[in-house]
Amino acid sequence: MELIERIPSLPPLKKDIHKGTAGRILLIGGSQGLSGSIIMATKASLRSGGGLVTVAIPQEISTIVESSSLESMTIYCESHFGHLTEEAWNSIEPAIKISHSVVIGPGIGKHRGIQLLLENILSTDIPTIIDADGLHHFKGHEVDQNRKSPLVITPHIGEMAIITGQPMPTDHQERINIASQFAKEQNVIVVLKSHRTFVTDSINLYEEKGGNPGMATGGTGDILSGTIGTFLNLTDQSTFINVCRAVKLHSLAGDLAKSKGHERSLIATDLINHYPEALHKL
Repeated sequence: MELIERIPSLPPLKKDIHKGTAGRILLIGGSQGLSGSIIMATKASLRSGGGLVTVAIPQEISTIVESSSLESMTIYCESHFGHLTEEAWNSIEPAIKISHSVVIGPGIGKHRGIQLLLENILSTDIPTIIDADGLHHFKGHEVDQNRKSPLVITPHIGEMAIITGQPMPTDHQERINIASQFAKEQNVIVVLKSHRTFVTDSINLYEEKGGNPGMATGGTGDILSGTIGTFLNLTDQSTFINVCRAVKLHSLAGDLAKSKGHERSLIATDLINHYPEALHKL
């Protein structure tokens, strides 16, 4: 594998850019009791540069989501007791056709219908990020090796063990080897989150050296997936580099949040609040 040691700076926005070309991102998730996850992913997508961000959620959580994210649009989906069902595809499919990327998983829960919903999404050719409980439904799925659009998964160590069906070793290099092999077999980009987060597609490897222990708090993963959803719309570099850019931005924001306070008091939304400053450093 080629070790990527330097991440190119972000390009300036084009003078003729508009909200439709700045990226149409669709986020699918949320459930009763887990509305915060999809809210944070949505806010991160917006704050990292998404032009038109739409969130597909169960109607039962629409009030809190819409009141928490004024800049996003909302699709009310078919649900059962506050959880999306396979019938949600009827509402989501039209939005998929006009979106540039999709994030599925933050707060989505483990309702059995989600697996069929995920399979429908993966049958399309839209760049996709699978995170959180979305990974629970991804387990055992065979990705089409001829798939042309990017598929990014963002597991932490425990989730990686579940989707690979094997315990994750403590040795860092062994973790890289397992993730790289999985990326090759499944035609995906793996962002393996830990105190030493890395990105691999089996050909390239990027290891993020920033970040801090204060980022080990609920919601930071949701923020990363929303950020990747936006950065997949960048076109000046490869998909792999743009995923790495999202990881770097996330890390920079976490370190900025720590520098302004204390790592023990850090909460996930602190990262979003520091995205404007972190973008200057990216």
